[in-house]
Amino acid sequence: MWIDFINSEVVPAVERLVAQCNGTAKTQMDMRAYSIATGELKVALAQMEQHLKLRNFLVGHSITLADVLLVSLLR
Repeated sequence: MWIDFINSEVVPAVERLVAQCNGTAKTQMDMRAYSIATGELKVALAQMEQHLKLRNFLVGHSITLADVLLVSLLR
């Protein structure tokens, strides 16, 4: 479930944000597009943060592939 969420919500938001920052976006970098990309990422991460308030890991009581995927993506 979390891997699907990361791949469908977090990854696209990160890709749009990175594209704006490094100039690979189809349109020229502008603050409006950057703000939208940042907002999308914040919304996706807020859902994960809410889930992690009472937990150390996304699933279960030890590190899983979902945790590794999220950390490597955000790194």
